[in-house]
Amino acid sequence: MSDKYQKVMGDQYQRFFKAYRAAKKVHKQHEAVLKLINQGYRRTSNRHCLVSRVDRPDWRDVMAQDHAPWDWTGQGRSWVNNLGAGASDFYRRCLSKDTIKVDPEVSRLMPTSGWDTCGYINKRR
Repeated sequence: MSDKYQKVMGDQYQRFFKAYRAAKKVHKQHEAVLKLINQGYRRTSNRHCLVSRVDRPDWRDVMAQDHAPWDWTGQGRSWVNNLGAGASDFYRRCLSKDTIKVDPEVSRLMPTSGWDTCGYINKRR
């Protein structure tokens, strides 16, 4: 075979394997995103690539106590109920202790926390 033919075929193989490695990387990122979503994580910061989850089953009570410690069963609970679907978003952004930093590529694929009604999901180990 000629050197020119080997060079052309070598370039084609290099392009193929470069595309293959890129596709494999994207597949791994999608697997990581699905795993995080199933555990209840949602994106809370684009700039810092942070994802958070509602980390307590009694998160509404914790929000009510944080907002109105003097009357959390009355005034605090009514405040949480008035937030509606934004209550879980507020908890994830402000009160959650389960926040992790992820790669920017993974962060872009995550759904946002805003107005997501997903509450507490038990984290599987």
